[in-house]
Amino acid sequence: MKRCVARLSMFASLAIGLAGASVAQSFNIDADNEFAPPELGGGVPDDSFGAAANQKGHWVKYDASGNAPFALRGLDGELTNVIFSGPTAGIANGFNNPENTRGFAALLNDGRTFGNDTWTFSGLKNGPYRLFSYAARPSNIVTNTRVFVPGAVIEELFVTGPMPGNAFEIGKTHSIHDIVVNAGRFSITITEGQSSAYLNGFQLVAVVPEPASVIALSLGIWVGMRRRRTR
Repeated sequence: MKRCVARLSMFASLAIGLAGASVAQSFNIDADNEFAPPELGGGVPDDSFGAAANQKGHWVKYDASGNAPFALRGLDGELTNVIFSGPTAGIANGFNNPENTRGFAALLNDGRTFGNDTWTFSGLKNGPYRLFSYAARPSNIVTNTRVFVPGAVIEELFVTGPMPGNAFEIGKTHSIHDIVVNAGRFSITITEGQSSAYLNGFQLVAVVPEPASVIALSLGIWVGMRRRRTR
């Protein structure tokens, strides 16, 4: 019995280790107007700001006027092999929404304005991900911004505003897409609605199995090995 428990523990540890490895595939990206002062959103949030995904860690600075493609840094700040690509030129804007402060202001008070643009993550490990796309205008204008992710569980979602102020609200400040990556890449197209669209940033979260799922997986592996040995 002790040997069985030890083996089950070993498999659980292995599965948890493999799940933890996916953290390197999670990213925080701020579409930043580098010429804007802090009240207009200039600068990126600090590492303690988890935003709507509650994902703390390094924030990658993406020049909202266009500086892709480039290799992304993970939540630990280390360079990865994942490439973020998109428009190479555009317009960066900022707006002083006094209701947004600290990390909220850094993420939401500035960004990229455009009509129809596409961004791509490539070089990803295959598996399930959750994408947070921030597409709210800080000036509190109500829009109808379309966020389209081919292959996602629900491909087409909309972000409408208005900005709630120091808060996140799905459908108003951001959209959430669940997608299983099979070929190491996927794309996001954001299209203007009633007024020009606005991109504040992205958070890509590698979906890690819940502890119960990990234990169930480990138990399944152990049972399978026992059956093979019995045969």
